[in-house]
Amino acid sequence: MTRHGDGGHRGLPPHSALRARRTSADVGAVPAERAHRSHTDRGQFTCPSHTPVAKGTSPPAPPPPEFPMSIHRLITTLGLTIGLAACTNAVTADPLAGVPDTETLIRSAEAAGMVRITVPNPDPGLPAYARAFPGKNKFFHNGEWLAIPFYRAPGAIPANFNLLDFFHFPGPNGPGAFATPILIKGFYLIEPNAPLDTFPVLAVSTGDAVPIWFVRWSEYQAAMADNVVTIGDVIAMRPLRGIATKFNETLKPRTDDHLTIITASGKLDDGRTFEFHVTHVGDTSRALRITFGQ
Repeated sequence: MTRHGDGGHRGLPPHSALRARRTSADVGAVPAERAHRSHTDRGQFTCPSHTPVAKGTSPPAPPPPEFPMSIHRLITTLGLTIGLAACTNAVTADPLAGVPDTETLIRSAEAAGMVRITVPNPDPGLPAYARAFPGKNKFFHNGEWLAIPFYRAPGAIPANFNLLDFFHFPGPNGPGAFATPILIKGFYLIEPNAPLDTFPVLAVSTGDAVPIWFVRWSEYQAAMADNVVTIGDVIAMRPLRGIATKFNETLKPRTDDHLTIITASGKLDDGRTFEFHVTHVGDTSRALRITFGQ
């Protein structure tokens, strides 16, 4: 049995935080036109309407200044601008705030005295085939497509194995997932002399030929109705089959401090490119992107 967590380890290049954007509007008022008067050579006043006024009498009051924007409109516009700015700041809050990058996690684990164990030698890696299972809600989907990263060849998965179980441990009936080579490499960090069934503190992995399949999320949900999803079920969903030529994963598998970050890109069988990224904190995907190119 290997010292691995709920699903794998991977090192992912540092991810950049989203940055909030702010918008502002400047609101101003054009100065009012000023009424004017002038003396005539006959001792009369002339008001803005140029109506003659007899000497010794008071001229009519000038009309109120004409503002291009009424006070009501000005206040309303200012209030709307302030409200929109507040809403904008709330919407653009950084969903990745507080998520450290991989290098920071490595330094922290090593400073705490963790030891580094390499994969696949001497450790054969996690005893699992693919990551799309209920543990910590590990379904990486965008509402339409579900991404399924495979850690071992899909063709080597036993026909009766339930992918929702995730782990296939060795036992009396055979070596389990260790019967087929793992497709990623890297290392994990764990306490010295930890028992063999201890999840690591951190696992970091990469790969250059990692299968990632994309299936309709609605179809995968339907297949889960009986709590069993086999590789045959997935094939029946007519997945978009891809190979990630760049694959990076960072995993903190312990349940009290769980984190999964995967960044991958490559090509589908139909020749199109794909990109996949997820930052999954606890049981929630804070950031997820699935795109298909030309």
